[in-house]
Amino acid sequence: MTKTTEKICKHNVNKVLSLLGGTLLLFGVILLAVKAVSPEYVDARGMLHEHFFLLPCGFLSIFCGMLSFLALGVRKLIRKKQ
Repeated sequence: MTKTTEKICKHNVNKVLSLLGGTLLLFGVILLAVKAVSPEYVDARGMLHEHFFLLPCGFLSIFCGMLSFLALGVRKLIRKKQ
């Protein structure tokens, strides 16, 4: 690979990591907001109705978004030392 193509590949990976991280963080916040505004009630038969699955999905997506930004930062630090 030439130096130009290496620069393009590094730039694209950084761009993808930052876009992925931002998207995952935004998606996680949206999921948690939907959970916060969704109605939770107990019906006449005593059955609880709530969207509990949104909590782990939201936190998992926020965690993955943070990992993506962490990977981006580690890549920059490694490249800076070289």
